Amino acid sequence: MINFNIHKFFNKTPFKNNNKEKVNIKNRYNTNPTKSIYKRCLHKLKPYALAGLITYGGINACTDNNINGTTNLDGIKIEYTDIKPQTKVDILEPLLQLKKQLTPETDFLKNIKISVVNSVDELDNSDDFNKYVKLSENSEENAKGYSLYSDGKLQKRILIQESAHNDDKIYNLIRTGNYNSDNAIKQSLMHEVGHQFDQFFGHDHEADFAKEWDSINATRFNDPQINSFDFPSNVSTQKSKVTYDLNCALSDKNKFYYTMIDDLKNIAKLKKLGSDELANNIDYYLSFIDLNAPINYEAMELADATRAEVYANLFSYAIGQDDGDKAKFTKNFANSYKLVKKDIIKYLHIIPK
Repeated sequence: MINFNIHKFFNKTPFKNNNKEKVNIKNRYNTNPTKSIYKRCLHKLKPYALAGLITYGGINACTDNNINGTTNLDGIKIEYTDIKPQTKVDILEPLLQLKKQLTPETDFLKNIKISVVNSVDELDNSDDFNKYVKLSENSEENAKGYSLYSDGKLQKRILIQESAHNDDKIYNLIRTGNYNSDNAIKQSLMHEVGHQFDQFFGHDHEADFAKEWDSINATRFNDPQINSFDFPSNVSTQKSKVTYDLNCALSDKNKFYYTMIDDLKNIAKLKKLGSDELANNIDYYLSFIDLNAPINYEAMELADATRAEVYANLFSYAIGQDDGDKAKFTKNFANSYKLVKKDIIKYLHIIPK
């Protein structure tokens, strides 16, 4: 199950399912499509020397040479718990590359907190975000990352789970001969950053519907009597949430609907042909799409979470990451990719790669 306040990004299966069985998506998303629109309230740097930043933030050694520590990076707080030293490098590198291109006007990552843990079981119970992620029905061994977005009433959050990237080491070994998950971790981080970008620039933060939901969500988050990430029972609160969710992101815009419709029709044809042109992780991104049914505007509206996931992944690729699936994935979603790159140019004034 996925709660539509929090984005959860799962580990891909590195090898295609050649018997064409339908991928089991149990516990990946809420399989009730009527709730798929209730998606999420949850996504200027001077040039620093990377070598200096690798050791910045007070690293402490722990079991098996793993590290704990905190880095404060120009408005970003990054906490590490029991991770490998290389994982810290993999987190800092893409953040540095992006942050140095942002200005005070375009810095959508200001005041975000990023937690990097070996396992979500190691999270403390300091707030509802950690508690939600740690719940047995929500914590998944293969959940690579989580993202919580807020316009300002709550701290924006990203969480990366190191252990969920273990399978990527084998995939990378077969693909490149290198046994590591470096590129996969970078991709996961920037995927979650993509969710933050999608929502930050997707709506007017001063709009009544946005301010109303941000206030309601903050109140729920700080109420010890409820799990703030459960879908609200109050009718008025439900209405506020649905209004926000339908209007909060760039992936909610009509132009993105129609680009995805074109892409998905082409993907459906490739699926029927059993084509090897499909990305290895494509089934994860088709979770709410029935390719045997009409692929139209109504289907896109119900596939809200899928739109958000595709948008976030395309953002990561456009910013320069490549987990090994970039060439095929961006070709599969060619029209959508063009639109995401245009958004990056428009809002960040960065030329995509």
